[in-house]
Amino acid sequence: MKFVQFIAIVFLLLHQCLIYGQDVDDLVNQLSIAKSDTTKLRLLVELSDACEINEIDKYTSLAILLADKLLLEKKYNKKTILIQKATAINNLAFLNHTLSKSDRAVVEYQKSLEIFEEVDDTNGIIMACNNIAMLEKDLGHIDITIKLLDRALDLSLKSNNVEMLQMTHTNYSSIYVRMGLINKALEHAYSGLKIQEKIGNDYGKGYALNNIASLFFMQKDLKKAEDFFLKSLEVRTKIKDEVGISTIYNNLAKVYEEQNLNDKALDYYLKCLEKRNLIKNKDGVAQSYSNLGSFYLKLGNPQKTNEYYQKAIEIREQIYDKEGLANSYQKMAEFLLLQNKIKDAEKFGVKALRLSEELGFNGNIESSAKVLSNIYEKLGNYKSAFEMHKLYVQMRDSLFNAETQKSILTQQINYEYDKKKLTDSLQFAKEQEVKDLAIAKQDAQLKQEKTQRFALYGGLVLIIIFAGVVYNRFRIIRKQNHIIEAQKQEVEKQKELVEEKHKEILDSIRYAKRIQDALLTSQNYIERNLKRLTKS
Repeated sequence: MKFVQFIAIVFLLLHQCLIYGQDVDDLVNQLSIAKSDTTKLRLLVELSDACEINEIDKYTSLAILLADKLLLEKKYNKKTILIQKATAINNLAFLNHTLSKSDRAVVEYQKSLEIFEEVDDTNGIIMACNNIAMLEKDLGHIDITIKLLDRALDLSLKSNNVEMLQMTHTNYSSIYVRMGLINKALEHAYSGLKIQEKIGNDYGKGYALNNIASLFFMQKDLKKAEDFFLKSLEVRTKIKDEVGISTIYNNLAKVYEEQNLNDKALDYYLKCLEKRNLIKNKDGVAQSYSNLGSFYLKLGNPQKTNEYYQKAIEIREQIYDKEGLANSYQKMAEFLLLQNKIKDAEKFGVKALRLSEELGFNGNIESSAKVLSNIYEKLGNYKSAFEMHKLYVQMRDSLFNAETQKSILTQQINYEYDKKKLTDSLQFAKEQEVKDLAIAKQDAQLKQEKTQRFALYGGLVLIIIFAGVVYNRFRIIRKQNHIIEAQKQEVEKQKELVEEKHKEILDSIRYAKRIQDALLTSQNYIERNLKRLTKS
């Protein structure tokens, strides 16, 4: 049974993939303290990218309402607000796609695309084209899918947007696997993986690794398939990609079932079913039921086989999953054939082939044609049995041939060689970086020494200037001191002259007094004579 009948490769990368790993609590805290409405809008959109699936509806609804409010106010940049609104609508569409609400998802994706086209946002257009393409693929509209991917690839190349380019390559790979075009699927898968490894995009890398593993599984290289699935699981677990993790659980179960490791296979089937129920992924749950039915058929438990097949068909008819229904109808036809319910088996076989041809998926056509060939043989309709057998062989050969095997080997060798070249270039870059660091360190040291020399020279010049200023000041002060000293001496000289004059004046006064005293009668002599005369 070919892998394209049961593998679920869903690649719905969100806008701004790097936000995926951002801490939700941190964004919530920022939102709680945000003051401007534009900041709140941005944070709500980022939260709708980073939050768990069950919270997407809450944050996108709030973001869309706030965006409409800001647009009515006409105070802010219209283009910026519209891009945020379109991104929120895209995330809401992603949620409905995941929940298998295809009708709502189509409408919302289309709204998102129209807004991105209105504001001429290339990245948004590419993202919307990829997402709509994957939804149209699920609805069986392969021509529309390829057309949308062609547009996305053209825009990605023109804008040199490597993130969008790797997303488009991976989606191409996914669709070409279902169409049985293995060469093209491999070409795009490796192109996508190399870009993702180069830019460090773990979200896209997980899907690319899954796609490559799927191709190895189709070629029955179970060891390589397991290795790539485990690599994808490691990446997806790291970034908490719940949808991707459930897909890997399913695919690993298939690998172990092919190796008859039934206990291990059942464990992964049940882990996958549990996770898909937890995230309410209806088409994923239907796939798990279908795979468990096939598993119990192999173990010889027809009751559980019928139970799980019926559950898968009910869900797939409810959500109108055409690819899933083609798979379920084909499986039910095989089961009823084994139960010898030939007419009922024919009805399901015809339904399976009709849907497979409508989808254009060679793997589904091959399986449906094979079971119908066996049914018609049982009914004795050998002509129809022969026609179905020819169709089966034609489809089988288109999926599995020597040229395809050679292409896979060549692609693997090229990938390993490119990876080695990348490793060598990284090693060279690392060595060059060490050299550059040493040169930069030496340059910095020389620059520092040069700066120190300039500082020293500058300091010396300043010292000389300062010394000159001080010396000049000293000369002025000394000159002033000389002047002051001379003035002081002059003052002293004048003082001496004044004192000398003063002395001369005093001496003159004394001399005059002596002369006067010599000429005048003594006061005592007069007083004695007066007393004597009075007595007489």
